[in-house]
Amino acid sequence: TGSDQGKSYIYAQTNQAFDEVRFTLNAAVGAISTLRVYYAMTFDPNCGTNENNGVCDDAIQGAGTAVTYNGGLVCALCNLVNGGNLVDANKDNYAVASTPAGVAATLSAGVLDEQNIYPATYRAGFVIGPDQANALLDVNVLNNLVVETYLFGTLQESQTFTSGGGLLSVS
Repeated sequence: TGSDQGKSYIYAQTNQAFDEVRFTLNAAVGAISTLRVYYAMTFDPNCGTNENNGVCDDAIQGAGTAVTYNGGLVCALCNLVNGGNLVDANKDNYAVASTPAGVAATLSAGVLDEQNIYPATYRAGFVIGPDQANALLDVNVLNNLVVETYLFGTLQESQTFTSGGGLLSVS
């Protein structure tokens, strides 16, 4: 297993059931935003480090999951490289989400679980890291991240991280 150095879990505390969790990266004009995205996960916030199968760090991956992606019409140069790594059951693999410099761009990617609906009150989000090894997550990138939950394609909830909430270190 690889090092968890620099990995963080961005999440939204849900109030409604969901079957998909998505992140949106809103890049500012003139800034390049690049982010490693390891996997999506969800868990009961009361589980501590254990829940019904003994592991809180449950990734949404494997059979019956699909990656969703939208770079938007304005962002032809937005990219999600190796998107399949989000659902491949290897927590050390990652996809790279990036937006180009010079334009205000929005990139959205997510993981849809076609077999499960997760209950309200669960935390839902992504394990992310900086685009370079041994770097720290840039506060400008974090302040432009949004986590959303969907149920059958309909937006349920959305949380932006400008407040500084919804961020945990992964251990």
